[in-house]
Amino acid sequence: MISNEIQLRNHIVNLLTKDGYKTKTEVRLPEGFRVDILAEKDGVIRAIEVKRESRGIADDIVKCQRLLRSPEVSETYIAAPELLISSDHVTFASQIGVGVIVVTGSELKWEVKSRRAQQATLSGSWTHPSVAKISETFQVEVSVRNQGEKIARNLEGRCLPAGPFVFASGSKRRYNLSSLNPKNTWRIEFLIRVKPQTTVGTYPLFTTVTAQNVAPSQHTLDIKVEDA
Repeated sequence: MISNEIQLRNHIVNLLTKDGYKTKTEVRLPEGFRVDILAEKDGVIRAIEVKRESRGIADDIVKCQRLLRSPEVSETYIAAPELLISSDHVTFASQIGVGVIVVTGSELKWEVKSRRAQQATLSGSWTHPSVAKISETFQVEVSVRNQGEKIARNLEGRCLPAGPFVFASGSKRRYNLSSLNPKNTWRIEFLIRVKPQTTVGTYPLFTTVTAQNVAPSQHTLDIKVEDA
């Protein structure tokens, strides 16, 4: 007889383990969310929120939707005994992409499959002069937007001045950001100086923004150097 939520969680873990899942319980994610169960199988990580009472099921469905943004999670599910899950819960969850697991005495019924959010994608734009004069200092601004549906983590922005270009006094050489939410933009800037004894011509200037497990946003700028 299951009398509380911990017992229900342990029952679900046992059923998942028999089905070949590797599980962890009471897992904390970087945004502060606590997940009842993380279950991994065939490279897919499913976050499962367990409810023993009908009160709070709708709230946890919303929580599961937000958990989909986490790169540590592939799919999200609400799990509860059959008598507690109403048709409204099922419809609500399916409309916002959250999966539903119906728990019976001896099996888990995957009533609704979770959607999978698009991975974080970095899209960059650059603001800079096309022409710079010898000995002049100019600014390069890099704007990077997360176009995906998941959070991008551990971002780093760098510039690689070479040839006639060096960092100007006071310029940062490297930027770091712990996370970038979906549809948000991160702006950074570099101050670049043209060396005094430079031959006029067009020169490249490389910039890059990287993130954990995400393709970098990289661009080589062409800057024309003219006499002062």
